[in-house]
Amino acid sequence: MKNCVLLLSIFLAAVPAFAQHGQSTGFMFISPAEASIGRDNNFLVDRTPPDQKLLILSLPASVQPAAPSTRPDKLDDTVLYLKAPTVALLRDGRRTDFSFTYQPEIEMYVRNRDQNAINHIAGADVNFFFTRKVQFYIGDGFVSSKDATRTLENVFLLIPRSRYSQNAFRTSIAYVPSERTSYTVAFDHTVSTYGDIDPLQRRILDTVGKSGSFTFERMVSRSQRLRLTYAMFKLGPWNRKDERVDTQFTAFENPAHAVSGGYRFRVRTNTTLEAMAGLVRRDTDVSYTFGISGDRQIGNLTVGGGFTRSLSLLTGQFLPNAMSANSFYDVWNFRMRGQPKRKIGLNVNFSYMRSVYDAVAVGSKALMARSRMDYRLNDSVVWFLGAEGYHQNVNAFIGTPLSRYRYFTGLAYSFSNESQRRTNRLNRDAENVSLTEHARLRNRPQ
Repeated sequence: MKNCVLLLSIFLAAVPAFAQHGQSTGFMFISPAEASIGRDNNFLVDRTPPDQKLLILSLPASVQPAAPSTRPDKLDDTVLYLKAPTVALLRDGRRTDFSFTYQPEIEMYVRNRDQNAINHIAGADVNFFFTRKVQFYIGDGFVSSKDATRTLENVFLLIPRSRYSQNAFRTSIAYVPSERTSYTVAFDHTVSTYGDIDPLQRRILDTVGKSGSFTFERMVSRSQRLRLTYAMFKLGPWNRKDERVDTQFTAFENPAHAVSGGYRFRVRTNTTLEAMAGLVRRDTDVSYTFGISGDRQIGNLTVGGGFTRSLSLLTGQFLPNAMSANSFYDVWNFRMRGQPKRKIGLNVNFSYMRSVYDAVAVGSKALMARSRMDYRLNDSVVWFLGAEGYHQNVNAFIGTPLSRYRYFTGLAYSFSNESQRRTNRLNRDAENVSLTEHARLRNRPQ
């Protein structure tokens, strides 16, 4: 990955020349550059050296209360974020589609300069069409961040600032015999590594996840879709297993099995509902999963939400996290997105989680709220204002509650032209607010 980043940095000087022509193949920018400044309150930083922490934790219980605290510090600071535009290399052919993307971000703190960092997000995807009915896919995504809580937008992953890295590999082959039916076999391999949060329990955090799955999808009608999935997965520590501390992997000593079914249907032209239910069999028990969600279009806004009960690693992407992977969680979420006015974009997300039962983190609760408003100044520049909050009653691995707030404002500048926004399949310039009137005019009745 370091070699890929170095290679991309060499090409950055040449990218602007490619980005001006609107071609769908070659180097180009697919997201705006952003510069923002804000206030970060109550973010956690663990500055205790691992050796000192290990020494304090090894002291007798009668002496430890008088020893220096090993818990993370709660800090407030002003921070500047510089996010470069996502650069992409695209090669689309008759049988093969290839893409490689990379985006760096710089964090600069006014007082706590030891927290300055460079974060990275990169990905590569290849689609190969053997025939019109058979498609092979292989992809890899890499994330490296010193602030995983903010970067990943994962309600399960609320942890102190430390270097977090995740590499997720996926390959699949799909057979589509008709426009209404598809069969997919997939394999996932995810590695997540964390910073030195706790020398005695770091081995629990660094994890490897593997899964194989088979999915059947069927369009029952124009407004209804059925999905059935069987998955077999295994989760374990990155290092050699240590029975003294690796207690959260007890249920995954042998591969676990999960079956689920989902039914999605459109109630009206502007309302969609989806329900799912399933079973998970582990070494220790057999448990059920279920969920329901929906979305409704109200003017130019889409409002949705839902409820899910599942293992933390099955609620979204297959990735381990700092919560106990051995536990089931209830998750409520609400979302609202769209353009209430011609030049204004709105994006609001709210997630609340609680553990159903958990032998490691008893009574875990977490809340994540994120909002952003965009105002289009012209076809290339957008001003945005945002606020975020992260709360957690207790984290089993650090023993510290979390209550963090962020407020920020900034500008986004798009390097893409109108032709690229229309033809580039990866372009994300209109992700928050449309930069031109094209999208709105296209949706007007003829």
